[in-house]
Amino acid sequence: MGRSKLDRCGILPLIAIVVLPVQSSLASAVGYSFSGLVSFSSPAHLYGITVPANSPFSGQFFFDPSTQPITVQGAADISIYPQEIPGGFLATVGNMTVDCDSYAIEISNDLAQKSGPPKDIVTIIYWSGLNPAPQQPLVVNGVGHTVGRFEIDLTGSSSLYSSSALPAQLRLSDFMSALSILNDEVPVGAVDLLSTVTSLTPFVYHRGDVNRDGHVNAADISSLMLALSDLHNYQSARKLSDDDLLALCDVDQSRTITNADLQSLLSDLAEGGGSMQAVPEPSSISLLFLAVVFCSSYFSRTILNRL
Repeated sequence: MGRSKLDRCGILPLIAIVVLPVQSSLASAVGYSFSGLVSFSSPAHLYGITVPANSPFSGQFFFDPSTQPITVQGAADISIYPQEIPGGFLATVGNMTVDCDSYAIEISNDLAQKSGPPKDIVTIIYWSGLNPAPQQPLVVNGVGHTVGRFEIDLTGSSSLYSSSALPAQLRLSDFMSALSILNDEVPVGAVDLLSTVTSLTPFVYHRGDVNRDGHVNAADISSLMLALSDLHNYQSARKLSDDDLLALCDVDQSRTITNADLQSLLSDLAEGGGSMQAVPEPSSISLLFLAVVFCSSYFSRTILNRL
């Protein structure tokens, strides 16, 4: 069998395994993947970007089911569940990527409408006007913006929920409409981009998709390096169970997480691998640089085998 580029370069992992206690008390985030199509696109440039109508729309969101709600005072039964999860709400819309680390899940029970009967609505939302305000910017194509609105609205009948508690599960068939709105609030309240959500399914963890963007590619290299530098903080910030963490980061399927997983990810990508899509082969120099820098840092982490 042929050797990988890293083997030919003579790169060997320096593994100092540190056994960490199982974090069984960590709540596992609930995640969903969504997809659809852009149904309306304003002629105006959204953050300087033009997204044509009928562009594909896809992404995912996560929420911590243990989040304590903030109750909105008023006639309606509305609860807001603030979320602070790195990469917790993101989407690709045509040639645009949208990434939110700070957002909220809003549950409206029997919300009165301007016309027609009340509705039950689940909203996943980043909005600069939220109270409390988001702690992180809305990142569009890698650029942070402190003003903007990105949301998904799932609207059902008033009989769908009996309270504004977080629902145990979300099924697209339970809702009468599922829409996404994105605008830069210039002018305030404008709808620059409207998408129809046609698919909503529980998020499936894929080995090597460390940043949870739905793809295994070069972007996961830096994410895995970040995870290995402080595995506990990486796990707790993203509300990952031990099994979730293994599903993402245990690239070599050894039931441990060490810098050997980084070498496996680099080798897989160099050979055009990736569990969901093929990726361009990184240059030998890039692979060598990343491997040398990482291995010379002398750190690695592992978690106990839960079996």
